[in-house]
Amino acid sequence: MKKESSELDLWVQDDKLKGGLDGIAFGPDGALYVNTFQSGELFRIESKSGVAGAVTKLETSRPIKFPDGLRADKTGFVMVEGAGPLSKVTIVGDRAQIETIKEFAGPTGVARVGDKLWVAEGQIGYLMDPSKKGQTPTFQLRSIDAP
Repeated sequence: MKKESSELDLWVQDDKLKGGLDGIAFGPDGALYVNTFQSGELFRIESKSGVAGAVTKLETSRPIKFPDGLRADKTGFVMVEGAGPLSKVTIVGDRAQIETIKEFAGPTGVARVGDKLWVAEGQIGYLMDPSKKGQTPTFQLRSIDAP
């Protein structure tokens, strides 16, 4: 939104981002990084003087399944996937190295506070599984030492 505006502005629109845009974080290079929950992809959106530039799909070192929370960290990013992993993400050129740190039960968000990573286990998949109808998942907030 521009300072003088009272309405939100469209910053970027690209068909590549239609896979369920979810996690979003600015990197140390000033670009915006986003993941797509449904299609399991990771993108870099160039940003110069607040204006969106090229949208680049990044090649990942392994498939990512239901990527969700994405946060900038000291050496890149941390990201959770609804399928379970909390991972360290390191970007080199147009490639993302994904290294699993620990598995969780349906994580939906991650935050770093000091030397701890806090992970919310939302278990969205549990809510969509017909075999678990009528059962109530246990939502958890867990912390681990940051790598």
